[in-house]
Amino acid sequence: FFGTWCAPCIEQMPALAEANERVGDSVLFISITSEGIPDTQLADWWQENNGEWLVGVDPTAELTARFSPGGYPSAYALDASGTVQWSDSGVKTADELVAGIETAIDDD
Repeated sequence: FFGTWCAPCIEQMPALAEANERVGDSVLFISITSEGIPDTQLADWWQENNGEWLVGVDPTAELTARFSPGGYPSAYALDASGTVQWSDSGVKTADELVAGIETAIDDD
């Protein structure tokens, strides 16, 4: 989960890009925002910050409420059944993100 207004979220983007390069073929890699901004504004922000994976919008904040991020950015790794196997908030390294994702993959 991220916000375009969130400086740590911008800082997180390079590590997300690296993690996506490392595991993106074996998982569904997505970043989600619940901001009510125009799609074109989000697309511009995404491109400016080198987002090359799926970005989703949670307009009703239903997913945000379900996962209750403890801050932004927040990362979650779910297994194939949709159970959270790992989560954390704050800026993470690519190694930390990949390790969390591998936790969910290993539990499948």
